[in-house]
Amino acid sequence: MDDCAARFRKNQKKSTKRFKNISEYIKSCPKDVGAKLQTIRMIVRKAAPNAQEVISYNMPAFKLNGLLLYFVAHTNHIGLYPYSSVIRALKNFELRNSSPLHFSTHQKH
Repeated sequence: MDDCAARFRKNQKKSTKRFKNISEYIKSCPKDVGAKLQTIRMIVRKAAPNAQEVISYNMPAFKLNGLLLYFVAHTNHIGLYPYSSVIRALKNFELRNSSPLHFSTHQKH
């Protein structure tokens, strides 16, 4: 297990709330963070309309022939954690490593 996945699971074990679906997860976040999570959700829905929304390890995720990605609200950022199948699909893009993407929860776009 890589460091990122280990941190993921450690942080999720701290939470006592168990989410039933992505909507419930998003509603539990502050409004501004929830709006950003909702934007990510809609982008993924548009890119992969047949993907199933799931909660896995108490985190929002999308599945389509296996897991596609997780997206999670942390204290100061939102993490987007694509699975290797997504990274392979992006083979035309220059990827320096398979680290997660972090988006600040404080930056306005």
